[in-house]
Amino acid sequence: MTPDERALFESACQVVYREGMLLDEQRWDEWLGLYKPDCVYWLPMWSEEGVLTPDTDRALSYIFYESRSGLEDRVMRFTSRRSPATTPMPRTCHLYSNLLPLAPPLADEVRLRAAWTTQVMFLRGNVQHAFFGWTEYTLHAATEAADQAFSPAAGWRIARKKIVLLNDQIPTMLDVYCI
Repeated sequence: MTPDERALFESACQVVYREGMLLDEQRWDEWLGLYKPDCVYWLPMWSEEGVLTPDTDRALSYIFYESRSGLEDRVMRFTSRRSPATTPMPRTCHLYSNLLPLAPPLADEVRLRAAWTTQVMFLRGNVQHAFFGWTEYTLHAATEAADQAFSPAAGWRIARKKIVLLNDQIPTMLDVYCI
């Protein structure tokens, strides 16, 4: 990797770390600001051992939003306290490792993969769970001044996030802040 590519990749990695911090601190507006308006957020299901569902049109997904407005709606539901499953809000701790480029970084796009684990404390019931897996990110450079003002994440916005949940025997509810 050239020094310029390394700098692009490292600035994109900061978005991944920032996303975890914002989820843990429940800073929902800033978290949403990391995403492009036309982003894709996808958590596919396993169709059989070792095989993920190939697309959202032909198979079920645990979570699928084809734009940021879906994420905004989800955040509105659990912050408005109209979701009994998220009252009170669980506490989380997101940890990321093995951040690696999936393609050579470009000035306007970085694709990377990150391994993750999230520890979740569900206060109702005093129960803890760990979720883990890996995620593929596609980040696009924020091109408009409004984009950069809305997201302080090194000028990058999340265009696509595909989450692979490895421990998919889900013991309780699963939401965007758990992964």
